[in-house]
Amino acid sequence: MLSEIFPMRMRGFGMGVTAVVLWLTNFVTGLVFPSLVSGIGVSNTFFLFVVAKLFSLAFVKLHVPEAKGRTLETLEAELRARFS
Repeated sequence: MLSEIFPMRMRGFGMGVTAVVLWLTNFVTGLVFPSLVSGIGVSNTFFLFVVAKLFSLAFVKLHVPEAKGRTLETLEAELRARFS
């Protein structure tokens, strides 16, 4: 999906940035998880992850356009009109 929402002229850079953010998020999650489990317990730790997931689902539902059946140019024009 990410490769579809970046404009053509900056698609490579955008995908690079998102890959770095993904790996940094994975690193922070792996780093913080044991501390959370020992500090607040397993159930509460997973409850925090569920809450984070619900926020991310709400963000996607509200702000990410549906890309099925549309060309990249159409998506780029729609996103440009929405955010300019």
